Amino acid sequence: MAKRQIGKCRFYADIPQYLKVLGYYSGVRTYSVWENNEILIGAEIAQYQNVWNMNPSQVTTFDEAVAGQVRSDFWINADPALYGDAGGQLALPQNPELSQLLTNISSSSSTGLYGGALGHNSGDFEGAGFGVHLSGLANTDNGVTVEGADASYTEIVNAPPDVGTDGDGIVSPTYNGYSLFDITSFDVGLDHVFKLSFWYDLIDGTAYAGAFTYGRWFEPEHSFDIKATIDHSYDGVKLQNTIGGSTLSNISYLGQNNWGNLPAWTLEKQEGHDYNIGANRARRSWKVGLSYLTDDNLFDKAGNENKFFTWTDQADAEDGEVEYVFDSSLSSFFKLSLMGKLPFIFCPDSSADDLEFALCRITNKPSFKQVANNLFSTSLVITETY
Repeated sequence: MAKRQIGKCRFYADIPQYLKVLGYYSGVRTYSVWENNEILIGAEIAQYQNVWNMNPSQVTTFDEAVAGQVRSDFWINADPALYGDAGGQLALPQNPELSQLLTNISSSSSTGLYGGALGHNSGDFEGAGFGVHLSGLANTDNGVTVEGADASYTEIVNAPPDVGTDGDGIVSPTYNGYSLFDITSFDVGLDHVFKLSFWYDLIDGTAYAGAFTYGRWFEPEHSFDIKATIDHSYDGVKLQNTIGGSTLSNISYLGQNNWGNLPAWTLEKQEGHDYNIGANRARRSWKVGLSYLTDDNLFDKAGNENKFFTWTDQADAEDGEVEYVFDSSLSSFFKLSLMGKLPFIFCPDSSADDLEFALCRITNKPSFKQVANNLFSTSLVITETY
């Protein structure tokens, strides 16, 4: 088995970070419920906003000794005070483009929806897991109604699908650490989404999580060029020569902070093991090239009004319904991540037996050179971020 591979990579772009940039983020409401859905705690507490910052080292501890759910809601263009106010939610203007961005599961093999929890201790609780729930408005025979949609999943890493006692779809991680999963479907179709929720299910003790992530993954049409560079840098350690000729190591920081009790991107497969001994503290970076990408797989359509989707007008559609087809090209990844300036999850080879992940930014200024008719090449410097 290869220990390090650079092949057909995968980029995971977090949608909540993008919505924050657009000003669509309305705040967080976190609460606990019993199994009969009676709300015990409902609060807008600044601490609970940290789980939506894509910074897993800022671990948030949820309510202790609650047998049921602890849920964190990311509200989108809606006041969290509307929780439980069906009339207020029904009065919200519908935004089908936003709903499509959050729910449209592409039929392309080069993109899809994903979810995940980074820096969690779900493995400590028997039967515990995470669930993704979207709340929004749906057009039904009885008019517009407030609906909730639960997701179904397949595992990427440490996220075997399970079913909670109330029938909600969840993933039930085997180990503490991190979990990533593909979202394959929703049980309800929504025309407008105003809330994205993650929850811990079946908790009896102290639960924590560093970050929840929800978004879209992208794969280029072929692998990186064979000539690639991997760099591991201890950039927090500087050497200084004294007047007497001695060499001193000045350490301002060793590297990334732990995610809870574990180093970043670690699965706690052995209980009682000290994973800080031997942990990788170096900052990783990849200098890679992508050559001969077709323009269809790299750029959006210049004349398309909505750059994320091509759509068929209701008047032109065969069944009278507007059809949205998500643009699976890398241009959608670059837009969601602001050309890689927002943090994203990077996997250097999505087909590897032992998957490697890093939380990264693109630290060069990508340019695209036409090398043949409708074929382009580019180079990227992908650097781990803390």
